[in-house]
Amino acid sequence: VNFTNASALQAEPWTQPPRVLDATTGRLYIHRRYEATFNERLELHRFPFDAQQLTIYMQLSSSKFRQYSLRLLPIELRGVPSIPGWSLLVPEQARTKAEKAASLKAKAVATVKLRVRREAGFFVRSILFTEGLLTTLSVIAFTLSADGVWDRVELQLALIFAILALRFSCADAVPVVPYATILDAYQNSCIVMLVMLGESASPSPTCSLAY
Repeated sequence: VNFTNASALQAEPWTQPPRVLDATTGRLYIHRRYEATFNERLELHRFPFDAQQLTIYMQLSSSKFRQYSLRLLPIELRGVPSIPGWSLLVPEQARTKAEKAASLKAKAVATVKLRVRREAGFFVRSILFTEGLLTTLSVIAFTLSADGVWDRVELQLALIFAILALRFSCADAVPVVPYATILDAYQNSCIVMLVMLGESASPSPTCSLAY
């Protein structure tokens, strides 16, 4: 078996010969262990609530077996070490329409999708909840007296600087990507909300007419 998208592959020696399940149809059962390295691009548009998957493509190496189909038993994650900050999901063996069409041309191809989901508890407690609380506190500015207009503006500016300081302090825990994520949209909406509330709390220009 070849792993077509593996950058490094190492197969252990055969521990036992193949077992014949059905001689009339040529069904065999084979057990072998492989150690491989795969490269996968991370999609972080839904960060920090994103889930990543690694698609593994397998194909029979010998061309004389290409007319036969390669089927996999249900995959169990037994003995797989846990990944810090991630939770393992059940692997998928369902194929898309494109994969089904490709499998009709090359039967000896099988795909497995290993999935993990990010544990977003840290980001919810440290960033989302804190920034949402600071944005909510901006409503306190409207409880001040009408004479303390500049106190309202100072409170709004202090909250904006607090959110910006929190954003820069957590920059090391946030991935740097060239597109906006859910976290970016949330943080930008909090800042825009504070700016709008600050403008509504600022004094309106007055003019006096002399006759």
